[in-house]
Amino acid sequence: MKVGSSFKKLALAAGMVLATQAHSIGLPLEDYNLIVAGDYTHEGGSVWGSAFIGGNLLGGASEFASRIVDAEMDSLKVVGEITASHVKVQTGNLVVKNKSNISTTSTVEIQNHSSEIVEDAGLSIASVMADLQAASSNYQGMASNASFSNGKFSYSGTDKIAVYNANADELFGKDFNFDFSAVSADNLIINVSGKDISADKFNMNPGPYAASKILWNFYQAEDITVNRSILGSLLAVNAYIDLNARVDGSVAAGSLATSAQIHNWNFEQVVSPVPLPGTLILLGSVLLGFGAYRRRVMKKTA
Repeated sequence: MKVGSSFKKLALAAGMVLATQAHSIGLPLEDYNLIVAGDYTHEGGSVWGSAFIGGNLLGGASEFASRIVDAEMDSLKVVGEITASHVKVQTGNLVVKNKSNISTTSTVEIQNHSSEIVEDAGLSIASVMADLQAASSNYQGMASNASFSNGKFSYSGTDKIAVYNANADELFGKDFNFDFSAVSADNLIINVSGKDISADKFNMNPGPYAASKILWNFYQAEDITVNRSILGSLLAVNAYIDLNARVDGSVAAGSLATSAQIHNWNFEQVVSPVPLPGTLILLGSVLLGFGAYRRRVMKKTA
């Protein structure tokens, strides 16, 4: 067999693996309604879906998993301490590193009789945040193929992902009525630049383009204040978010204080630009295997 022919077959096999995996890569925002790397301070509202908190759960009375039906799932995970006055988990388990992390001044209420408080000494949010950081960086690097004018996003191409790159002032500096009805792609990624962002001059009403298809990627943000209801998921892995209005989507933040509801329109990622680590390892193995094979062939013909 010729070396060139062997390489083509190996490359084709690797390419097929990559193409297959690109459509099956999960993003944590699909699984969790709320992800916070650090502390979560609850000042009101509720989280309809599941939540993963890497720091402490602080504040007053908080409610989680009010729209979850699976009593056996781990619907709230808290790596740090729980000092909130009252924590109610409507459905599913509460997972903590150690039950001693629950303050004696906190009331924890597990509503479903089939659910419980579970200890997991190895509980960590590190891998989840690494996946989110990788996704944010990759989305940031995608070129715009959509347009935006007077609050209306438009895309009529054939790509599965519509992308619009903008600075925060362009999107949130005017009293826009955001409109997503002219977007034909399976996902809309809105990459938003800016470190200190106030989102309080717009209206965003549900329409034919589902909230689960939209992702706002605040890849530079350090502080975000949200005072108007948001349609779509928020990805801001390094930011403190002060959330004072409803989100119809998932939220990922560095730290978070909220007095609003987070509804479980979890982000439904159709195609991901982020390769699976296993895929990269497999591709590397294929290429290394080809290199070894080529060296053997060259020695025989020398």
